[in-house]
Amino acid sequence: MSRTRRCNGVVVEGVGSLVIGAGGVARGHRLLLADAGLGELILANRSADRAVALAADIQASILSCKTQVCEAEAPDVAAGVDLIVNATTLGMQEGGTLPLNIAALEPTATVAEVIVNPAITPLLAAAAGRDCAIVSGIEMLKPQPRLAAEFFGLRSNQEK
Repeated sequence: MSRTRRCNGVVVEGVGSLVIGAGGVARGHRLLLADAGLGELILANRSADRAVALAADIQASILSCKTQVCEAEAPDVAAGVDLIVNATTLGMQEGGTLPLNIAALEPTATVAEVIVNPAITPLLAAAAGRDCAIVSGIEMLKPQPRLAAEFFGLRSNQEK
């Protein structure tokens, strides 16, 4: 019997995800999500060249993951997306700019944030206001010590 692949309690296998950012944090999240069996990975970044390069890297290493690049400011960027992850610093300042255009954000989407302070960023507040499920940066951080221990062989991935 196969297990449904989840990240932070969110089903990721076969879904469409939008990750904003193309730095180290975004790269890690994109590779993790692609490896977890996403149906489609949409990449957005302020520098389109970095997003295109990252899409090519992911496509080369995880052939089963369909990738595309889009503009985060496009009015329909969030349309039909199941999971959105903000992996930028946008949202750390109160009253700051949202990292993407949420005009088409649907209540069936889950919106996740890597920023831990503030706990509820402007993006998470806007998503919650549209009845989306949200995952805070603190919740995104919690599995990392266990995953690091498994990576370095300090703990078996079978241990709970």
